[in-house]
Amino acid sequence: MIGDSYNDYRAARSNGTRFIGVAAEPHPSPFPADTVVINDLRQLEEALLSLE
Repeated sequence: MIGDSYNDYRAARSNGTRFIGVAAEPHPSPFPADTVVINDLRQLEEALLSLE
């Protein structure tokens, strides 16, 4: 799952789904430190490959 809010993160975790957060700079990431986070969707392919 891909999301931009902590509620998205919680929904993914509660369903046993992997999660990639989107946190556009300069805003801080609302996700735990071990979460894969991208700044925009142009980084999505690289992030997906990092999950394998």
